[in-house]
Amino acid sequence: MGGICISLIILTLVNCQAMLIAECGDRNYLNDTADYIIEGTVEKVEINKSFTYVDLKINNYIKGTPFTNDLLQIVIPGGNNLWVEDQPVFYEDKEVRIYFQEENGELSIICGVMGVEEISEDLSYRVYDGCNMEGEEGTPVS
Repeated sequence: MGGICISLIILTLVNCQAMLIAECGDRNYLNDTADYIIEGTVEKVEINKSFTYVDLKINNYIKGTPFTNDLLQIVIPGGNNLWVEDQPVFYEDKEVRIYFQEENGELSIICGVMGVEEISEDLSYRVYDGCNMEGEEGTPVS
């Protein structure tokens, strides 16, 4: 009699940034490569099966020409049914700095998870490691 065999594979990720280039860990690389560096407040995070939609209220432009609208929607691959390695995770009401690169009129976050920093109340930033959302405290933001 035939049956169905179901296997459960559990993967433990040791280095969640394995697919990122080494330069992504260099803040100078992010600054130099970025066409836009934007600081803002995450107003809304909506997750569906395959994508995450993030509404960002832009508070400050560090680099780049300001947009006509101060609300930006970021679409990130990965959702309830799909996990994509090295993609940033956003939390509502958090202040963040994001490094964007423009190509063919579209913006993308440079270096995935490494291209997003949380700005804390003491004006320092925290770079997420993509595994457990606890990064190392960085230098003060100017």
